Amino acid sequence: MDPSVSDGLYNFLVAVGPSLKFLTLDTSNIEFDGNAVIRSCPNLEELSLCGGDMVDVRFDFAGLRAFLEMLEDNKLLEYLDIIVPFEHFIYLDDFRGHHLKPIDRSLILAMESKVAFLSVFPSREKLAESNKKLKRRVTRATQAVPTRAV
Repeated sequence: MDPSVSDGLYNFLVAVGPSLKFLTLDTSNIEFDGNAVIRSCPNLEELSLCGGDMVDVRFDFAGLRAFLEMLEDNKLLEYLDIIVPFEHFIYLDDFRGHHLKPIDRSLILAMESKVAFLSVFPSREKLAESNKKLKRRVTRATQAVPTRAV
């Protein structure tokens, strides 16, 4: 086995790997490091391996990536406890970023924004007082309407 073939593959994957979504490799004549392939191809959805001493193998990463994307956008999950099985250790750091992480449900606003928001709404006492004054005016107006005799 010529190590330059393996080196060439990894150099090639470093160059074009980020654009790959599907990859099939015949591993019969190369030294194969699955983790190196996956690190070089971060957008890989499917990896198929054949040849050599292994039986044909097919990996589907779309589900794990979708799960990680959901965790990035999630605003409803309150608690997440993750155990990553050995065969998915390449995702360990990605999952670890979400492990036991509290979800920030409230927005942090500057004091000026809070004051501006609160100043729009009158206090309960002022609101109750203005409602009483309005009722008095309406009552007086309806009582003071004279009737004309024609």
